[in-house]
Amino acid sequence: MRKIVISMHDSAHAEIHHFKERANNAQSELVFEHLRLPDGAKLALSAPLLDAESALKTAHALRSSYDLDSADSLIVVVDGNIQDAQDDEYFVMSGREYSPADSNYASVAIVSLYYLNASSAFMKKAGKWWESLNELERTRVASDSVLLLILCAVAGEMTGVDYHDDVRGCVMDYCQTPSDIVASLKGGFQFCDEMCRPLLEEDPNGMHVMAIAEQLTKHPFRFQALPTGEFDVFLCHNSKNKQAIRAIANQLRERGLEPWVDVEQLRPGFPWQRVLEDQIEKIRAAAVFVGEDGFGPWQDLEIAAFIRQFVRRNAPVIPVILPAVREAPKLPVFLEGMTWVDFRNNDPDPLGLLIWGITGALAPALTSSPTLTPNSEPVSHQAPTRGLQQPLPSQPDTHSQLVITLHGIRTRGAWQKDLDTELGKAQLVPTALDYGFFRATKMLIPALRRRQVDWFLEQYTHIRAENGNVRPSVVAHSFGTFLVASAMERYQEVEFDHVIFCGSIVSREFAWSTYVGSGRVRRLLNDCGERDRWVRLAAWVIREAGASGALGFEDKPKPLVVERRHPQFSHSDFFYRLNFQKNWIPFLKGGDPQESVLSEKRPTNWKFVIVEASLTILVVVAVALLLYRIFS
Repeated sequence: MRKIVISMHDSAHAEIHHFKERANNAQSELVFEHLRLPDGAKLALSAPLLDAESALKTAHALRSSYDLDSADSLIVVVDGNIQDAQDDEYFVMSGREYSPADSNYASVAIVSLYYLNASSAFMKKAGKWWESLNELERTRVASDSVLLLILCAVAGEMTGVDYHDDVRGCVMDYCQTPSDIVASLKGGFQFCDEMCRPLLEEDPNGMHVMAIAEQLTKHPFRFQALPTGEFDVFLCHNSKNKQAIRAIANQLRERGLEPWVDVEQLRPGFPWQRVLEDQIEKIRAAAVFVGEDGFGPWQDLEIAAFIRQFVRRNAPVIPVILPAVREAPKLPVFLEGMTWVDFRNNDPDPLGLLIWGITGALAPALTSSPTLTPNSEPVSHQAPTRGLQQPLPSQPDTHSQLVITLHGIRTRGAWQKDLDTELGKAQLVPTALDYGFFRATKMLIPALRRRQVDWFLEQYTHIRAENGNVRPSVVAHSFGTFLVASAMERYQEVEFDHVIFCGSIVSREFAWSTYVGSGRVRRLLNDCGERDRWVRLAAWVIREAGASGALGFEDKPKPLVVERRHPQFSHSDFFYRLNFQKNWIPFLKGGDPQESVLSEKRPTNWKFVIVEASLTILVVVAVALLLYRIFS
């Protein structure tokens, strides 16, 4: 049995933890541990530019501090760029290959994540394909590339298998660009039949390495989490619920998070208190669980004191309802206002919400998303491939086919008919709502606005009842956006799949994080017209309104809230078929609209300005003379 320690600096804790868990689950002959660099080595290996020889010697010196045997291996992950006389950017540097005869370099390897830096040669070669990816997609590619390099280092250290220059769809491909990585892992973590697999099959450790690769393919890394200490979350619970808590803890570990679960009985006077006191400043969040007996762990005064420490330093404190609970209990004063995560409901995914609360990063959607292929647009609606790995088992396209459209004031919504036609062609089911010709003066009266909100609630309820209670999407303009947002604020049962706003007069401070976080809205697209004077006016005459249709929202958690800015658009310039076809319909079906292109401001035509001003002055003078003659 051989031990492999993966010691890291800062930026890939979650991915390496995932690798360790999957590797240890796949086989039992190679034992993986995941440790942080001690302070001395961290200082030596944290420079942005590292000399290859010095870095390998520092890594080898770490072996003694980790008490490794001669047969054991150490893999150090750093963020800086490793250079020597032959190469200016190393991905993986093996001591065995660097100086085979020198024992000072034996059984150590360094993995550099500098290639993820925007200034690296690797990223400069990424080209327009990389730039076309959104932040979530780039995260997927980056996370998978980390797993790929760790597996390369393990395969090299354990079996001696080496890289090959061409790209064969193999773990040991020598990749020069992000699209090379995508090509290497398009079938998952696989080894090529031409060279690598035969060598691995002959080596005693080769079968273990291939088992790890298979496990990484079957269980992809799905969530990005960057913990700040030894533990990500303190699972605070009543001892009666420990079985359910252990199950949730295991699911969190599967996603690369490290929960504190050593506290089982929650009684004062035991050693866990002293250990927790040492760790509590490093734990990024606390999850407070309530079981079927309805009693929360805060009823133990000692535990309540720990929870208050999280509250005082503004760390997330997340109340969690376990599946067997019948009624949500009353929270103590210091937890009032916190948003629940409810494991009694499967939609939205409670584990995903819990991870969001812990990490502050939205988990990649658990529904279908476009497959990424190099040098191409996203294609088809399949389960996520994470940019690199073998696709997960395919899932049905889960976007809502039911789409409500809602017009603004002083119109009967002629644009709805054109949009309904395009929605029908896209196999979506449109339902156009018409509340008649609503005058601007009526909008100024709070009671009449409230009446229209209640009208919308009635229509919404009727539509859902007639369509098997399917959650609809909605496209709203102007006062229609106000009705949608007000109904959601007032009635918690109102929820939508995808929401498209244009000419929005909803307050810029509208709390979209709350609505997408609780799952009441899957995604929002807000089309902004920067020349829209009407939405700016609305903020002055309606208490609850705002200029979000011109200036955008302030609370817009990406990638679930998308804003497109149109410098030349005014209040009703969004209603043309190409916009429906290229932007709105793809968004309603789970894709992304085209990015808005901000055009440069035209230079002022001063000749025209002078002529216009002169004519205006002449007209004013002529009118003044005429009035003078009439009344003199």
